Amino acid sequence: MAPGTYLIKDFPHGPPFVIPTSNHFTDTAHVQDLVMEAFGLPEYQIYYLPAFALSREGYVYDVDATAKGEAVPTPDQFQRMLQALLAARFHLKTHWETKKISIYALVPDKGGPKFHEFRKDAQPPPREESRPFAGTTMFALARFITQNYDSPVLDGTGLPDRLYDFDINKLVNFHEIDREEGADPLDAEDYLRSALQHELGLKMESRKENMQILVVDHIDELSAN
Repeated sequence: MAPGTYLIKDFPHGPPFVIPTSNHFTDTAHVQDLVMEAFGLPEYQIYYLPAFALSREGYVYDVDATAKGEAVPTPDQFQRMLQALLAARFHLKTHWETKKISIYALVPDKGGPKFHEFRKDAQPPPREESRPFAGTTMFALARFITQNYDSPVLDGTGLPDRLYDFDINKLVNFHEIDREEGADPLDAEDYLRSALQHELGLKMESRKENMQILVVDHIDELSAN
């Protein structure tokens, strides 16, 4: 799985988003993706990356690195090695700050959640009724919703950190419907909010919370060639 991406289905963990399986790491990535991997942060907790580093518009770099020895690095070791790589090659310098930001908390609606824990031995549904959210963490669900809102969405359900079965194709397809109908983005947000409430028994609460953020003080722009 490439840095900066995640799976809606079968996504059993939060940051770091890549769990090493060997001592050799190779990928093609934006600097923003590498910083996310290195510090185990989603994009909304990283401030002041320049345009060349951003995933949507920045340069793409080929990364080919091998850890010393033959042992597979632990996730913590993997992150520290990426931090060292960014410091050595991009001269990345950062510091931490605490900032109060606006967030949405994903919380149970009246009556509680309308979904259950995922069972791997359950009979799979017919292809036409496939459930792209079957076997998904609350973290991954919140990450997906964040991509479609102007503020971070965090899991505030208090549910155990397990896989859940979200039978809700509408949640995945709402942006496609919105694009086809030429609707306003705010209408799409309302659609998603309604789908969460009626299909999953969840609602969005607007809050202000203190959050640790990583401030980028300096980073060099390397040639993309």
